[in-house]
Amino acid sequence: KQLTIEYLSSDLFKGVGPSTAKKIVSVTGPDIFEFFKKVDACEILMNQVPGMTEEKVNNILVIIRNSFTEKKVFDMISPFGGTFTHAKKIYDKYKVNSINELKKDPYNACYSVDIPFSVADSLGQSLGFDKYSKERLSTLIYKVLQCNESYGNTYISLQSFHSFLSNVKKQLAFKEEIPMSILAPIIMQLKGVKIIKDENDILSGEIIKNTYSEIFSNKSKYEGNRTYYGKIIDNTEVID
Repeated sequence: KQLTIEYLSSDLFKGVGPSTAKKIVSVTGPDIFEFFKKVDACEILMNQVPGMTEEKVNNILVIIRNSFTEKKVFDMISPFGGTFTHAKKIYDKYKVNSINELKKDPYNACYSVDIPFSVADSLGQSLGFDKYSKERLSTLIYKVLQCNESYGNTYISLQSFHSFLSNVKKQLAFKEEIPMSILAPIIMQLKGVKIIKDENDILSGEIIKNTYSEIFSNKSKYEGNRTYYGKIIDNTEVID
């Protein structure tokens, strides 16, 4: 019931505040989608909710019909701390594929639209994702690379990688110890990421044409693609 009140109080429904939402839900019950299947649903609301005009009811009806998938996304993530704003972000990106994307990889779906890791992780665990799954650890790795990039770097040594990793794990409340033997194969599979074993590559022209300013100027193009347009330099540790 409270989730439906929050849903009706969201930015989707202009002019419907928490007070009006409570009155509507007291008539419709918690399953507002089921209620609006009734032939006389609009008439019932106009008669039983003070100030509910035909125009307002019709507006609500149109939005509900158009936001069915958004509501399903909300129902899926809300038990894990997800809000309707989060659900709308996911829907705006994935549209009718939203539920499938969440089931396939909740970590990627949430990361791509800046939804907290805690929401993705709780949902992922409920869907049976292992704590060492590629989907879960990929998000951790991208967060590390994102931190490195925020300092203007397109390259990162493994020593720095471990340092950032420690900080990111604290931020995300990521409790597990993850050996590099597990992370390295995942890193090498990520799009746009390369582990360089030859230290001389640092001096190549590639770093000049792949500068941070170039990445930043194209950020809108890359954003949300879970792609890191930099490199990890393996000059401090051997990876098997």
